[in-house]
Amino acid sequence: MNLALTAIIKKEFRQILRDPRTLGILLLVPLFLLVLFGYAVSMDIESLTVGILDGDRTPESRRLAELMRAPVLFEQSEVGLEVPKDADRALEEGRMDAVLVISPGYGRA
Repeated sequence: MNLALTAIIKKEFRQILRDPRTLGILLLVPLFLLVLFGYAVSMDIESLTVGILDGDRTPESRRLAELMRAPVLFEQSEVGLEVPKDADRALEEGRMDAVLVISPGYGRA
């Protein structure tokens, strides 16, 4: 760093420390935003409706579907989707938020 740039940086820091309003803005606004976003923005999923499209129809795929219906994971799940069109329609109508597609060959793999 050259001396002129160092001198400018020192001058700016002195100026900020002398002016209480600038110092307040420099410290309080980021603190306020941190608290606001910490409480207001939550990435937790509280309710998710999941449809299950079982293309394999084996005991393994049925076990996976049962695990997905456990109330610990998701509040609600819809089973009985027969073809991908049913899943597409349910998503478009807003009856579910996501679809778990179990592809043929899941049990064998």
